[in-house]
Amino acid sequence: MKKFISLLRSYPITLATLGILISSMFIFPTVASITLFVFAISGVVLIVFGEHFPFEIILQKKFGIHRETSVPVLLFILALFTGVLHVPTIVTVFLQKLDIIMFIFCMAFLSQGLDRSGFFAFIAYHFIQMARGHMRLLILCVFLLSSILAYFTTNDLVIIVLTPIIFSIAMQSHIKNVKLLLIGEFVAANITAMGQLWGSPTNIIFAKTLHLSFFQYTSLMIIPTIFCTALSLIALFIVTSGVKFFPQRWQWEYIDNYMMHETYEYSSFTLSMLYWVLLFCCTFLLVIFATNTNHTLFYAIVPAFVGAIGLICIESTKTVKTEITASFKRIPYGIFFFSMFYFSIVAELIKTQFVTNGVIPFLTDLLNFPPPIVAIFGTIGTSIVVNILNDLPSSAIIAEILQRIHSTQTASLLAFMQSTLIGLNLGTCLTPVGALAGMIWLNIIRTEEKRYHIKNMIIPTRIDLVRYSFIQFIPIAVLTSIVSSLFVYR
Repeated sequence: MKKFISLLRSYPITLATLGILISSMFIFPTVASITLFVFAISGVVLIVFGEHFPFEIILQKKFGIHRETSVPVLLFILALFTGVLHVPTIVTVFLQKLDIIMFIFCMAFLSQGLDRSGFFAFIAYHFIQMARGHMRLLILCVFLLSSILAYFTTNDLVIIVLTPIIFSIAMQSHIKNVKLLLIGEFVAANITAMGQLWGSPTNIIFAKTLHLSFFQYTSLMIIPTIFCTALSLIALFIVTSGVKFFPQRWQWEYIDNYMMHETYEYSSFTLSMLYWVLLFCCTFLLVIFATNTNHTLFYAIVPAFVGAIGLICIESTKTVKTEITASFKRIPYGIFFFSMFYFSIVAELIKTQFVTNGVIPFLTDLLNFPPPIVAIFGTIGTSIVVNILNDLPSSAIIAEILQRIHSTQTASLLAFMQSTLIGLNLGTCLTPVGALAGMIWLNIIRTEEKRYHIKNMIIPTRIDLVRYSFIQFIPIAVLTSIVSSLFVYR
């Protein structure tokens, strides 16, 4: 009994979540929708908040297997064993969604090349020089830099690459408070990512499910992206101007001046940077071709991988095999298991009576309202769903539902699609639970904290992100939804 109580005290969230999950299968054996929702929410809770058992820590240290991999695999086995998921569904999902997952891996592989070439450090150096030693300008410059990079690459890539660069700059320049620097970077990357089809995995899932071409997606999201980014920049400007008015315990105040370094390793544009940028642009063109001709994304994936491996062979100063192997090892393979599990849950959930007889008729009726009202509901509703289920499953299930809605209200339907994409991206800024990007961001912050043995620097926490996001969320969500819906093409 003492051992059991000790276990409960050591792993309360993990054991409670597993207990609720198992209980739901016995309490609601005939209500598939409830069991599927419990599986989906349990996965997010276990990954984000669950305590780690000793064997998990060993798996992380020795094999690099994190909870983004182990939890979905465990839930997969449990769901198959209990009949919640079925093998034919998983096989169908695998064949339909494989190119999306491989495209995410492809972008991660290309991003490593861009990072190794020093391209991101080069861009960061010149943006930071624009601040001329003023912290307030630096915060705004980092926001703009993160926005531009996220628009042309991906939100995950920007967070993975730019966060360590910000820490490096802060250490060299003796900046003591990096809260608003890092929060601004994170918010900008997630918001601006809505502008391009490949800006985040959620966009790819959504566009692929609804058969949106590159040009259709871009034309739908260009105005929301510009408007939402501008509003967020204004919000950041207001916050940096009035940090003294916020509670002192939030520790948002900063010293306005910092040291500048005139010399930097990546201050010049190199031939290696040019090669990787050109490869990225070619991949960009192939994605446009694939989406506009309804072809698989493998038309872009295969040439991108071949080109990247070729560049590694040309540039490598080590053994080519070692360099290529190291690049493949750094791909976030955990996304495969995470995505496949949630895609499978969505495929089963979409067949339930709750969706077919409840959600779809409700949303069909909603589309009879004017586009601005539909848009506000879509943005705020999707943002809430994102912070319950995470962005990838939310994108998958909403896209599948939209595919089954038949409405003559074209303007309202487009406004709802548009607002859903706004919510899928803007909603991820509310809490670290909303997206894998949030988990990645916090993990990198912890890693950099250990790397530099930081003791006196003030760094953001989960609650800081929540505080900042809630200050700006409602006005930005409502205004962006209304303005964007007025411009939606008919």
